[in-house]
Amino acid sequence: MKLINLKNKRFGKLIVLEKCQTEKGKSTKWLCKCDCGNITQKFANSLLRGSATSCGCDRFEDLTNKKFGKLTAKKLLVNKKKWLCKCDCGNIIEVYPCNLKSGKSTSCGCFQKEQLKSRVFKHGLRKTKLYSVWANMKQRCLNKKNDHYKNYGERGIKICKEWLDKENGFMNFYTWAMENGYNENAKFQQCTIDRIDVNGNYEPNNCRWITNKEQALNRTTNEILTYKGESKTIYEWSLETGISSSTISARIKKYHWTTERALTEQPFIGKNQSFKKGGN
Repeated sequence: MKLINLKNKRFGKLIVLEKCQTEKGKSTKWLCKCDCGNITQKFANSLLRGSATSCGCDRFEDLTNKKFGKLTAKKLLVNKKKWLCKCDCGNIIEVYPCNLKSGKSTSCGCFQKEQLKSRVFKHGLRKTKLYSVWANMKQRCLNKKNDHYKNYGERGIKICKEWLDKENGFMNFYTWAMENGYNENAKFQQCTIDRIDVNGNYEPNNCRWITNKEQALNRTTNEILTYKGESKTIYEWSLETGISSSTISARIKKYHWTTERALTEQPFIGKNQSFKKGGN
């Protein structure tokens, strides 16, 4: 069949620019520009039959400059079938038109943050378990008079700026906690904050929520031992010496070995390790 030249011809809102590169055996497509400014590809048959008359923009209700809560629709993104919207706070987001018209989307998210912030004081979150977790975390890292400061602040463990912010510190921590597994209805010691890297700081990428039992196990292997001027966790000493963390921990805590002996004496292979209390 002879190819019909459609270049520069108009079909509804579309003006044909040029023929697209088409694989052998495939239907011919033409590159077209819509009156709305979008560039699209259309099959020649669709153009000639009249089934393709725009880039798709005429299938959507024009919401340009219409207000939906704090959002103002600015531009239709035809390929994504979304509207580019500007929030009153200045943020730009993409929103589906159905969410705008149904009222599901009324802001970029800043409104929800404001509601969350007001909830802290309105509903007494200062008296919640999560607020205590946050407050105790600060005490361990910042208060030199705190009993646990030597294992945290004195060791250089810090809290990220986001969680220490004077105005929104707790709210930032609260939001992270709720989005990352915190269960406010968990039983006692069933949801505690834990640092993945025991030498790392309190920050979103290094924190998680685990049971107290799991945390106790982590504390056992992460206890600091000093030998020959080097301070490392039991786990780190285990990697260096080849002696298991549980063996080192038992030697120190249960059998009261010296640090030097616990880290240097290799277990007997194929036999039960002899644990002599107070051995040197």
